[in-house]
Amino acid sequence: MVRLDLGDFSCSILIMSSPWAANLLATLSSTVYPPICAICLRQQSGTYGWCRDCAAQLPMVHGATCRGCGIELDGVLKLCLDCISQERPWQDAVTVLSYGGMARDIIHRFKYQGDTALARGLGEVAASAWSERRHDTESPCAIIPVPLHWLRYMQRGYNQAEMLGRELSRHTGIPCWNALIRHRYTRSQARLNLKQRLRNLNTAFTVNPSFDFVGKRVLLCDDVMTTGATLRACADRVIGAGASTVEVLTIARG
Repeated sequence: MVRLDLGDFSCSILIMSSPWAANLLATLSSTVYPPICAICLRQQSGTYGWCRDCAAQLPMVHGATCRGCGIELDGVLKLCLDCISQERPWQDAVTVLSYGGMARDIIHRFKYQGDTALARGLGEVAASAWSERRHDTESPCAIIPVPLHWLRYMQRGYNQAEMLGRELSRHTGIPCWNALIRHRYTRSQARLNLKQRLRNLNTAFTVNPSFDFVGKRVLLCDDVMTTGATLRACADRVIGAGASTVEVLTIARG
């Protein structure tokens, strides 16, 4: 028995264990309490759980993209200038947003301010972008989120990359593995250059021995790629454990 409180009108409905009953309850709930935009929290939501105005302000990546980092290309090469100058251990990369404006704001809310409701929309749009822009037709065997050190996890209460990985798994059907462990606590990467980041991440990650990577294609996911040092360290570990191919998916490219 479920009681619906509709203000001045209340009623009790016997909900049986059937799809039509669940759909009825969902329809009634959405009619009385229509979903709101996860970004502005004011207007009614649409695609990806965002309202039309907020969606229009997001700097979505379109057109030809760099296979090293996923950013838009303005030339005929397959790589941007950053990726030409440094070797990437992965085969392909997809990113959804350019890191600035509203994209920066919502990623900070998601990553640092506990606004985990954003994971659903970000995961859905990331899954859509990945399926449209990746260059290979063979699907990965697993999605691997970039891990947090346990101390940072305790401080934050969640791993934003893992939440994205779970959403990607829900939309793609590819299993999400917590197959990497960040066993060494590292200082913040935000103000470090590439050389300092690589040194900071040296030996920071290990592979969970419960997972078998040998001969497998995997997809690494994270919220933001800046220099790519964190993703490089993770890719090196899974390749060292026998992975045949690594792809990368990020929400934004810094």
